[in-house]
Parts: sequence; C-alpha cells; structure tokens
Amino acid sequence: MLTILPVSVMYSGGKDLAWRKRMIAEHTVLAVISFPNDLFYPQASVEPVVTVLKKGSPHTDTQKTVFVRITDDGFIKLKRRRLNHGRDSQMELLSQQIKSFIAGGTVSEVPGVIQEKAIDLGDPNLEIVPQQWLDNPVATSADIKRELSSLYSEFVFQEIRRSF
Repeated sequence: MLTILPVSVMYSGGKDLAWRKRMIAEHTVLAVISFPNDLFYPQASVEPVVTVLKKGSPHTDTQKTVFVRITDDGFIKLKRRRLNHGRDSQMELLSQQIKSFIAGGTVSEVPGVIQEKAIDLGDPNLEIVPQQWLDNPVATSADIKRELSSLYSEFVFQEIRRSF
C-alpha cells in the first residue's frame, strides 16, 4: 500500500501520533520517502512524504525501514511552472534501490539520502520522517563553497531588489 501525506502527519502529536501508532500496529512500514515542498507546485507547497506499507502485517521492532530524502526530483521551479532540468534526478538514481528494498533486498546507503533503519517503536513521539532517521552527510569543501555562493548570490539579489 502506498500513501502520499503531508510530512507533518508523520511527526505531529495528537491525532496524528495516534494514527501513526495504529498504522504500525496494523501494517509494516517498508519505506518512507520525503520530497521537495514544491513537488506539487503551483497547486500546493507542502512537503510531501510517501510511505510504502505492507498491509495487514504489524511492524516489529527488528523490521528495517528504508528512509529516503529526495531533494532533487528532476524539476526546477520557474515562472509559476515546474520544468525538467534535463539531468538525472535523485528519484531516477534511487528508484531501483527503493524497489529492491521493498522486494526484500538491501540498499547502498548514502548518509542523509538513503539508509535502512529500525524504527524505535518505544519512542513516545514516534516520528517517522527521513529527517529524524537519516545520518547527517559529511559536507565537503565543495559543498560548503556551493552553499556559500548560493547564499551570497541570494543576498546580492535581495540588496539589488531593495534598491529599486
């Protein structure tokens, strides 16, 4: 069974927490995949999460779940539209591994992107989002330079915009 939900359903308290507890009591969580918040742009701008469940089989404390965080789905936002950027996206690169894991295989783990983890069923918050379970990736100097360049460009753009 596959579901597409707003990410908040997978970490909020109250009725969402009660729903997650019922979900794991009745189904096995095979995969949880987060996508960029502009996936459904321009109709919606909420971060979606996809869950893949094995229906009717309770989740056990030893069951591994594959957690995936997709930040590049193959599209860019431009002038109220999403256009294909023409490069391989993370979704294309990881889809075979996700399918293999769901079929009973394993994945080649990449910290911060795709990893197998056992959900802590005793966690009182029972947050089931990739951001909670994925290890932090190691930032390279190229990553840091790229981020700083992006931030600097945005800062300059905002200053120019403010002056007009």
